[in-house]
Amino acid sequence: MLRIGLLTSGGDCQALNATMRGVVKGLANNVKDLEVYGFMNGYKGLIYSDYRMLSAKDFSGILTQGGTILGTSRQPFKLMRTPDANGLDKVEAMKHTYHKLLLDCLVILGGNGTQKTANLLREEGLNIIHLPKTIDNDIYGTDMTFGFYSAVNIASDAIDCIHTTASSHQRVFIVEVMGHKVGWLTLYAGIASGADVILIPEIPYDIEKVCEAINRRKERGSGFTILAVAEGAIAKEDAALPKKELKKRQEEIRKKKRRKYQIFGGSIAALILLAGVASFAIKRKEYNSFDMQMAQAESEVTNKNYESALNYLERALELQPDSTSAKILQAKIYTVNGEEEKALPILSSVIEKEQDNVSAYGELLRLYEKQKDYDSIKSLLDECDNEKVKSRYENYICEVPVISLNGGTYEKEQRIDFTAMKYGTKVYYTLDGSEPDKTNGTRYDSDYGIVLSEEGEYTLKYIAYNAKGIPSENKEEVYKIEFKAPDAPKITPDSGQYEKATKIRIAVPSGCTAYYAFDDTVTTESTRYTGPVEMPEGEHIFSAILVNKNGKISLTASETYVFYQ
Repeated sequence: MLRIGLLTSGGDCQALNATMRGVVKGLANNVKDLEVYGFMNGYKGLIYSDYRMLSAKDFSGILTQGGTILGTSRQPFKLMRTPDANGLDKVEAMKHTYHKLLLDCLVILGGNGTQKTANLLREEGLNIIHLPKTIDNDIYGTDMTFGFYSAVNIASDAIDCIHTTASSHQRVFIVEVMGHKVGWLTLYAGIASGADVILIPEIPYDIEKVCEAINRRKERGSGFTILAVAEGAIAKEDAALPKKELKKRQEEIRKKKRRKYQIFGGSIAALILLAGVASFAIKRKEYNSFDMQMAQAESEVTNKNYESALNYLERALELQPDSTSAKILQAKIYTVNGEEEKALPILSSVIEKEQDNVSAYGELLRLYEKQKDYDSIKSLLDECDNEKVKSRYENYICEVPVISLNGGTYEKEQRIDFTAMKYGTKVYYTLDGSEPDKTNGTRYDSDYGIVLSEEGEYTLKYIAYNAKGIPSENKEEVYKIEFKAPDAPKITPDSGQYEKATKIRIAVPSGCTAYYAFDDTVTTESTRYTGPVEMPEGEHIFSAILVNKNGKISLTASETYVFYQ
């Protein structure tokens, strides 16, 4: 099982959904078991464990959809090491969420600030892939960022549309283009759309030369000019100022702009009031809409305003008492709030009514997982007859691995292995009949197996834990090892009378040691055989035994020799 997380962070950008779709589709075509978690609203979801498991359905039809299905937010890098209002360590919280979900990797889509935080998490030991997304195209280490070309197309279209108006009215139009502190977007869009003057931050502009360019066009008969100006463009005079003075000047300009907006806002206040009166009737009608209540509830959940969300859900269920979607969301909020006793009956009732409701099963399984109630997880899936549900949540089922050797009596050393183990599965065992678990038991290592190397009776008990930590059934096998004694050794030559010197030989099988004596009382204390033995004169009984590596002694073999020269 491969488990990955996805999040989108920072400003809006085209291609976010398309990129996430590409990641998941690519993995799904190459990985047998894949589990994808989406974190809501950027790093906030990772910090506060706001996530949901994503399915193939979530990535269907989003190739050309703008925005991001996961939502986004800005989390300044310089504040990542600063605890939140409740004293929460954001970095430790992100690491906790990562490890809680047993993620193999976290895929992050974002710009410069997002990349800094991604690198911070990498330094903390997490596996991170950062996909550079920004319309600004200003991320170090990549030639082209996700979203840049889409933004170029939009900016080019905007400048194109202005051409006809500028030409008709003989005006000078200034089109400000985003791009943060770089001019890539303005430069590409300006060239593509035929802007007459392009101002970018990398080259401080001279206002006198800009005016000269406009006048030259007028002299040549072009009564209009289009200026494409990057948001970070700066005059030569300002560029020469010290940073402190430049910031002071920019702040003064911003204050003047804000005063203009305030004056303008006061003039339209009466219009807003009239519009508000007109919309009151519409809002009142919307209050009695189930869809409106659900939308508000979901919005409040996104912002972690759970009490407010519950109020909207209560109203939604008054309008549609049988709505399973409202009930599931209600149960999810109770689970997040630590009120599992309220969530449990809601989810159970939904499943009892709709035995194919994948979402309800998912929430109830996650509730049991949070409580470490593995027996309930097993019972829930054992009683489920819907194959779609079982297939979707097979990662909650821990199968007992296949054992390589059945119990029984064996005459030699045996090695036991486990096969057909899913990714992330761990097996613990005991050999003394005690109940194994993660603390009482030895973890199985496929490199070494389980070796029964000594005589005796072994009661092997074993249990498996899947990637989620959910245990399997406890299984048992009994083995008896009774080593076999070797056969009596073969002695040459055969018994008989000999008139010339002859050597006596013992055939020693691999793994055995031979002992001999010139009588019928050979033991392991007798002479060890190391090679052919000279036959002594006279009449002798030559006896030999074999001892194998397990210490088992063979029967005695004997030959009688009569030798006189």
